[in-house]
Amino acid sequence: EQKNNAGVSNVLGTEQIARSGDSDVASALKRVSGLTLVEGKYVFIRGLGERYSNTLVNGSLVPSPDPTRRVVPLDLFPTSILDSLLVSKAYLPSLPGEFAGGTVELRTRGVPEDFFFTFSGKIGGTEGTTFSKGLGYEGGGHDSLGIDDGTRAQPDSLAQATAGDTILTAQTRFNPNGFSQEEIEKFGEDLSQTWDITQKNIGPDGRAEASIGDLFTFGDFGFGYMAAARWNEEWNNQNEIRRAYATSGGDDLVLTKDFNVDRTLHVVDLTGYLALEARYQDNHKIYVKLMAIRQTTDEARIEGGFTDSESYDINRYLLKWEENQLLNNQVGGEHLFPVLNDLEFNWSYTNSTASRDAPNERHYRYDADKNGAYSFSRRADSNQTIFATLEDKSENWRFDIKLPVNIHQDVELALLTGFMNQSRTRDSKIRRYNFSPFGPNAQNAEILGQSSLENILSPENVGTNGFQLREATRSTDNYQASQDLLAVYGQIDLMFYETIRLNGGLRWEDNDQVVETFELFTPSKDPIRTQLKKSDLLPAITGTWIIS
Repeated sequence: EQKNNAGVSNVLGTEQIARSGDSDVASALKRVSGLTLVEGKYVFIRGLGERYSNTLVNGSLVPSPDPTRRVVPLDLFPTSILDSLLVSKAYLPSLPGEFAGGTVELRTRGVPEDFFFTFSGKIGGTEGTTFSKGLGYEGGGHDSLGIDDGTRAQPDSLAQATAGDTILTAQTRFNPNGFSQEEIEKFGEDLSQTWDITQKNIGPDGRAEASIGDLFTFGDFGFGYMAAARWNEEWNNQNEIRRAYATSGGDDLVLTKDFNVDRTLHVVDLTGYLALEARYQDNHKIYVKLMAIRQTTDEARIEGGFTDSESYDINRYLLKWEENQLLNNQVGGEHLFPVLNDLEFNWSYTNSTASRDAPNERHYRYDADKNGAYSFSRRADSNQTIFATLEDKSENWRFDIKLPVNIHQDVELALLTGFMNQSRTRDSKIRRYNFSPFGPNAQNAEILGQSSLENILSPENVGTNGFQLREATRSTDNYQASQDLLAVYGQIDLMFYETIRLNGGLRWEDNDQVVETFELFTPSKDPIRTQLKKSDLLPAITGTWIIS
């Protein structure tokens, strides 16, 4: 396929991926020339950032669970459900117009020709992580499955009080609809539960996966299925030194930031896949492919050091749980009509939903005094609790037609045309809270000097006598976005004497993209709206000299 492709491309098949032992698509693609893996999940093609490429699954665009990116992180996809990977580095009119670096297409597995069943398990470890000490905190009972059992969910009292985008404010003479001091104290006590990062023993990594499939034939008809499931768990201790320098007057470099970062990452992947297929002879095929992918990352981090903007050392702490999920449902068909000069007609409808849930993300810091003793910071960024959700939905229709034309025995001609329509919506919401100094206990050096934040933010210190829970949601934390894309292309593929090949055509795209950022608590205020609406004609031509 790579040799016969009209454009410059790389193709990885299942056998090649299996030999390298890569467990996800991102790891497999880093072996392709001209591709660089960044952050373990995003692919840079020929040095261009991930936003200059796009990802297709069986020819259809898919949404992303990342709130700051439109591209999907490729470590979400396990290689166990793949048939092949195609990386297109040269633009063709049949490809989406968002093309500068390249396009990555994932082809998922179809129905086998014969019955098969496989099961495999893996247990392993990493030096410096497995059976070593790592960072952790008190989590839920289902963390090994990558599912939060409700431990990190908003307390019922706070969730009910802030339902309907209600802001958390205190009741005053000028704000009679606010909450009483007793109610806010209750919210704070319910929210302040787990803060402390402790040392814990780390076990081995593990993986279990199974797949089964078969094909049944009845004369000219065939019916088949293929199903797969996978669970994967990995741990990773990371120790980093981060330093920043600046010039001072002359040519000397001055150290402006020096941090030691220790973190422990716990990643759990769950995957379910089902393919159903009906065939008539070798000319017609109808298929259904259902895919559910879930990746959960749990991180505990401590970073300590100094910056020249502050005259004392600081320690920052992070507790973060993030669930990313992609549901991709596709139905399509592939048809060949010999009576119409071998005309090929392919179509598909894809419905996808990408979601992100990051409940109870906690940040806090301790500051050192001149004697080197650390205490809980009372600065504005001393602590924050964040609840974030995102849902990105996409519907995609696609039709492609290819018609071979006989014009000469030494000249092969094929006419191609196609249509694609995508409708996409995204809704991102974030709520932030912090515990602000309010009463005398928030000034008490003995209380602030305790090493356990759970003791500092204990019920007796939460309220008007100590720290009070406050809303810290920003005006830019919530946004909605939409995109409507319509594309039509025409393409000619011409071969002369099996030596020279010319491929070219034109693609027309009409794109309407809107992003609205709105202030959650002032619905009467107009949102900040940005719109990109334009139509483009996108031509392309490629030439190939087949030397041998």
